[in-house]
Amino acid sequence: MTSPLRDVNLIKTDIPPILVQAVNNPYARSGQRGCAALRKDIGDLNEVLGDDFDERSPERGSDGNDRKTAYGVVASVVSDVIPMRSWIRKLSGAERRDREVQEAIAAGIARRSYLKGVGQARGCKPPAAPRAIAGTRPAVKP
Repeated sequence: MTSPLRDVNLIKTDIPPILVQAVNNPYARSGQRGCAALRKDIGDLNEVLGDDFDERSPERGSDGNDRKTAYGVVASVVSDVIPMRSWIRKLSGAERRDREVQEAIAAGIARRSYLKGVGQARGCKPPAAPRAIAGTRPAVKP
């Protein structure tokens, strides 16, 4: 486990450049020339963030969880047992870095959603637009 090293800010999670751009402006209109450009940008975000809700892979369980998620829960439970952990994280700056990473992830999700909305408005096909999820009707007729 690397949690203790992250707690004292010795191991830092790098924020990918595409998420840094999303933090700066998740609704930027530059570079949206057409469906192919949207598809590429959304694909790049998927590589960093994982699949969007409408692109879930068959490897996921019926409950929507995969092994990485389950591992994250176990790691969280184990690291919560460390005494004085919250103070160590605050003093070392690790807590602030975690907030920055979470903000970048949220901005990346907002960016991907925005790009899919632009793609849908332009009549693009998935993944440059939302894919209908089985058992639901699209909100807007294609």
